[in-house]
Amino acid sequence: MIPADIIAKALLDTHTDSVNYDPETLGLEALNIVNNEINNQIVSSVKEDYFWDEFTMDSVIGQAEYNITEWTTSRDWSSTTVNIKKINKVFIKYTSSANYYTLSRYQIPWELSKDLDEYANTQPNTDPFFYIQDRSFFLYPAPEAVVTDGIKINAIYTPPEIAYLSPETFMAIQPDKHYVYALGIEWQIYKSQGKINEAENARARFEKEMIDLTNFLKARTTLPVKKTITNLDNYR
Repeated sequence: MIPADIIAKALLDTHTDSVNYDPETLGLEALNIVNNEINNQIVSSVKEDYFWDEFTMDSVIGQAEYNITEWTTSRDWSSTTVNIKKINKVFIKYTSSANYYTLSRYQIPWELSKDLDEYANTQPNTDPFFYIQDRSFFLYPAPEAVVTDGIKINAIYTPPEIAYLSPETFMAIQPDKHYVYALGIEWQIYKSQGKINEAENARARFEKEMIDLTNFLKARTTLPVKKTITNLDNYR
């Protein structure tokens, strides 16, 4: 279902006239509220790196701080600007001749014992580290050369807002689960109409379907997970 169809279903199921609840404005706003809630729930509950991608940018000589607010990814084979939710890994090429990126290790900033300028200039580029503060990550040592796509991050991003005529592929979940969006919009419609009981019922149905949805997504693979148990000598 495309966004317009999802909104139309919610209007139909709540017996709401499109004149009183414009689908292209109020309906779309409600869909994006619901979409954000679903996406956030997927990220926090499924824990399978949903909305994961690799992002690259050029390194800057002597610059340790890099903004992580917005980066560019490809959706439906077109370049799209997205917000970064969290960073998993940071890689860097300190020279343009490097064949591969060097993995930067995460460092807890308050455990650092030296001035940051010293780390920027003296930290070995064979052992880079990074930490995150505010809307930036800080990388040490700072680059000594401009390298095209010299910095790469593995990150979880926030999908862009849905437009009224966005393709079906802009929806995070598979088509047979799109009714969950409609349930969420029903809750938004009833709430706007001051129908408290109907809104609470719609919200409860939506939350139940969210639980079923995340449980379904957690089981996307049937492969067994291997676990390693350490310190077995203690039990012999």
